[in-house]
Amino acid sequence: MDGRARGAREGRGKTLRARVCLRLLERRLLRDLAGDAKSPRRGGVCALRGWLGRLVPRDGGQGDEAARADRGRVGRGGSLARQAEGAREDAEANALAPPGDRSPPRRTRDDGRAGREGARFLERPLTFSFYETRRAGVCCGMRTCSLLAIPLSMGLFAVLAAACGGGGGAGTSGEIPPDATIPVLDPTCGVEVIVSQTPTYAEDVAPILMKNCANCHVEGGIAPFPLLTFEQASPLAGLIADRTTAREMPPFNPNNCGHCNKFQDARWLTTKEIATISAWAEGGAPPGDLAKAPPPPEPPKGLTDTNLTIDTGVTYTPDGSKIDDYRCFVVDPGIPTDKFLTAYEVLPGDPRVVHHVIAFALDTAEAEAQAEALDAAEPGPGYTCYGGSGVSASRFVVGWAPGGGPTRYPAGTGLRLPGGRKMVVQVHYNLAGGAFPDQTRIATVVADSVDKEASIQRVAANGINLPPGQPMTAVTNEETIPAQIPEVTVWGVAPHMHGAGKTMYVENELDGQKQCLVEVSNWDFHWQSFSMYETPPKVKGGSTTRITCGYDTTGRDTVTTQGEGTEDEMCIAFFYITL
Repeated sequence: MDGRARGAREGRGKTLRARVCLRLLERRLLRDLAGDAKSPRRGGVCALRGWLGRLVPRDGGQGDEAARADRGRVGRGGSLARQAEGAREDAEANALAPPGDRSPPRRTRDDGRAGREGARFLERPLTFSFYETRRAGVCCGMRTCSLLAIPLSMGLFAVLAAACGGGGGAGTSGEIPPDATIPVLDPTCGVEVIVSQTPTYAEDVAPILMKNCANCHVEGGIAPFPLLTFEQASPLAGLIADRTTAREMPPFNPNNCGHCNKFQDARWLTTKEIATISAWAEGGAPPGDLAKAPPPPEPPKGLTDTNLTIDTGVTYTPDGSKIDDYRCFVVDPGIPTDKFLTAYEVLPGDPRVVHHVIAFALDTAEAEAQAEALDAAEPGPGYTCYGGSGVSASRFVVGWAPGGGPTRYPAGTGLRLPGGRKMVVQVHYNLAGGAFPDQTRIATVVADSVDKEASIQRVAANGINLPPGQPMTAVTNEETIPAQIPEVTVWGVAPHMHGAGKTMYVENELDGQKQCLVEVSNWDFHWQSFSMYETPPKVKGGSTTRITCGYDTTGRDTVTTQGEGTEDEMCIAFFYITL
């Protein structure tokens, strides 16, 4: 390859990475600015957006920028299903239009909040501080530092510590602590990727979709549309590119870049896979040789050694007046003596509506009575619940989200299920596609004994008291692991916040040496699950732990406090550990 060709290729690669960064910056701007179409300052963000656009042409300098700037956009409150429908309408219009009048695939950006219809709407003054950072995992795919836009009201953030400890003490809440780390979304994981040629669906994109998306995006699945063929995927190329670029899809809350651990079976695209999808969409979503496209994957293989089924025992039809219905069921597992849970597989009654499942053990008679009282207080099967079981003394033992197969806890370990006690099974029903009857079951493997009894330990910041109208506010807490504990192996983690949650950072420190346990930069309450580490970290007695959770309270006009309600918040990391 001669120098000119190499330079052109590298230029296209840098342009692609810069466009990704600009899109992320634009998203962050829009998320931080409340919508007000009448604001006299709305031109400020347009001017800033235009200035950013002049730094790197939005078409990479290889096409008609005016045409590309005229892409259809979908309102920020729109659902995936509506966005997909809009993209299909574009595709149908293109099929009837002369080649010169066809528009590129629709690109969408949706942060899930109604009333944020684009950059021209602005409520607050544009007061931004641009700063440089060299922290690994923040540099947006560049080998040198990136510019990140942060409102001055948020301050500048330095690295902190947080980790695995006891039950969670009262933390500082509201103002962002000066030593708090607020993770910044970096979809590139600090890796530079150059896509030199336009990818095709068959050879390049289909393998990514089949591996990472097809378990949910299938007919009859929880996803709002299937993605198993070129005909299904190509009209949605722009939507797929935007959602994967923002790491909103595939859904996975913990950062899996590697600078803060890596996780087994992570629903996580590599930087190259994201760049490939983006380049495919930018290039017009060409099909390639469809005969070479891989077939849809086989469903995950189930457990073959189950010996106990936890069954809700009832058929429940979710409340169709809601988009999301959270229902808790009191279940008797039928074990007269203590057993140890070593593996489980969630079996949704109707995959079209079952979005996630969490099971809780009840260790005391008081906890069992509390759950039964909640059940008896509501008509119909089960009772309404949101952030958890609604029972103060319940213990997390199972976590599942769509796309996840069976879970087997580390060999020789297991969680105790108390004999003669009932459990609570929480099912989150997503009703975007309709309300259908469901009876979900959990097939499990239980043992009479294990080599090492595991426990779920929580690190939490309590005393949450978040001021309203803040694009970023935080709560933090630190604790010390008792010095008499020699060493703890941390096998897995399940972060937990509610709807206002945005970020979480948990780190352990001993004698000035810090290790990150989990980092979340793009929290989505609806996609909670338990994630097991590829290499389990170890923490020692006497070490200090800290958890910091960041929240966005824009759109709220009252103080957000701690609790299990829809408008309440939490800051918890659940860890699967053994001594």
